[in-house]
Amino acid sequence: MSAQSIQDTHRALEIHRAMEVAREEYLEYMTFHSKGPPMFTEIFGSLLGLKEEWGEQGPSEAEIDFSAFRYRRPMSYSVAVNTGWVGGGTSKILEDNGEFTVALDQYGRRVKLFKRSATLPLDYPVESMDDWLRIKSHYDYNDARLGEAWKDRALAAREKGMVIQVSVPGGFDEPRQLMGEAGLCESYYTQPDLIHEMLETMGETVVRILDRVSSEIQVDPLFVQEDMAGKSGPLAGPKQVESFIKPYYRKAWDLLKSRGARIFSQDSDGD
Repeated sequence: MSAQSIQDTHRALEIHRAMEVAREEYLEYMTFHSKGPPMFTEIFGSLLGLKEEWGEQGPSEAEIDFSAFRYRRPMSYSVAVNTGWVGGGTSKILEDNGEFTVALDQYGRRVKLFKRSATLPLDYPVESMDDWLRIKSHYDYNDARLGEAWKDRALAAREKGMVIQVSVPGGFDEPRQLMGEAGLCESYYTQPDLIHEMLETMGETVVRILDRVSSEIQVDPLFVQEDMAGKSGPLAGPKQVESFIKPYYRKAWDLLKSRGARIFSQDSDGD
């Protein structure tokens, strides 16, 4: 499956996503200052084959694209800054057949994309401190991390009543992208200095960007892409969070909270 055909598949699965809850209503609700109706949305759209199955049952186009159903979704805008990995190679297809595609991704990993289900990394760029030092520069700060007209675009979104958020990499998820779940979890015990060094480097860049952004515009939520859990619990326990992840979180959140941010939002991906 080519990159274009993957994009075509994603477009075919898209649904209508309307944003109707303005900033103040959203913030009041999320900080327990109002008792309005709950926020509710469909995030990912339909499953593969669902639109075709529904289509055989005679629904309207509005039902198939979900616009017939009312969802209460906040009007939100993510500031155009990059707080994580920058640079690296472009994706490249190495193998393609009817069942899966093997490709190189931006991290230099070989990833296997099963065409009917999910993506599985086959290897990772970091196993040791030496590996990390070779790629560390991808997390260094530079002004190019601030997108074109980032401030003007954010201010325009605020004028429309949108919630302004900044996204940062997860303290578990980003090292996991570089090491894999097993490699990271083992390294909490066998290479703790490596994990601390990685998160200190990532945290320094995150704080510099948040400092710049929050000095120019009010940020409402800090959004952390974490993906550290499944239905049976998290992959890092309380001791690991306390020792490794919490200091990374605190650097970012303490700064934004001191400047009026009201919500720490974590996508944990599970329990």
